[in-house]
Amino acid sequence: MNKDTNPLQTFKIKTKHVLNELAFRVGQGAKLLKTTQQHYTLLYHGVDLKGDTRFSRRFTSQRDFIQHLAFFKKHFRIITLKEAFLQQGAPGDRPTLSVTFDDGYENNFTYALPVLQAAKVPASIFVTCMSLENYDYLWADAVDICTHYYPQRSLVINGQCFEKSDRGVFVDPATGASLYSILKCSPLELRKQAMDTLEKAVPFRGIPSIQTYWKIMSREQIILASQDPLISIGSHGYWHSNLGDIPPELAKKEILDSKNSLENLIQKEVSAIAYPDGSYTRNLVDDSASIGFKEQVATSFLFKEDATDPRIKARLEIYSTSSTYNQILDAFRPKT
Repeated sequence: MNKDTNPLQTFKIKTKHVLNELAFRVGQGAKLLKTTQQHYTLLYHGVDLKGDTRFSRRFTSQRDFIQHLAFFKKHFRIITLKEAFLQQGAPGDRPTLSVTFDDGYENNFTYALPVLQAAKVPASIFVTCMSLENYDYLWADAVDICTHYYPQRSLVINGQCFEKSDRGVFVDPATGASLYSILKCSPLELRKQAMDTLEKAVPFRGIPSIQTYWKIMSREQIILASQDPLISIGSHGYWHSNLGDIPPELAKKEILDSKNSLENLIQKEVSAIAYPDGSYTRNLVDDSASIGFKEQVATSFLFKEDATDPRIKARLEIYSTSSTYNQILDAFRPKT
């Protein structure tokens, strides 16, 4: 807890969370959501066994995921993402909801898929093509894990020195920019070099207990997942680049290469794309549509035109930052 946190405010927040959780457990949770839209698209990342937040907030426990789906099935009509983009006319008796996963972690296959199958809930899993290039992790997870485990205060990446800040993240001491924010806008070759350096700094492959938090699905697992009638495989870019921050011609090439490569892998159409880190441009929305992506999703809208553009939808992010049902409330809370 931050030493400057007001104890009374902390008590009020914790009390509210307890009351929220109780409301859900006695069947009154739907009233707290105050749904106003016809459709909602959820964004999950990883599913683990305990909702571990050591490295990031992106991993929801399997237990929480089971309870989330039970709640959503009761109060929403769950449909595929493709169906969500085809929806027309007046809303039904309940809002509709679609489930998506970004990054294509192996835990989507081992922990999330069995839950989806048991609940008979469809989902879209957005994967990169990193596994096709013989990588089994994403650069962002290497940053998170290295930040947690690296014992020294200084780290040199691509010839640049980074210092661990009071917030516990590596930053450029001259500008205060984080290693993560710099890498996400860096050229691909520099990101590859950074991945090699990070893996040498913290040999995380030698820590079996944390494999859940970095390993992505293999080619074989992507194929098997795509064969399940509940699962749709979508593109999450080729290299997990921030597509809105790289040259437009490279961004267009990356999404085209990802579509072609994934379709060749699973022998099915890949009609959906989720923009990595929510980064895109209005021109890229046009490019994606022209390439053949019929469903485009971001984390949140970046441009005012997006709100009336039927080609793209925003999503509600589920993070493991609080108790089971407060995670849902946090996602549905209006953004200010």
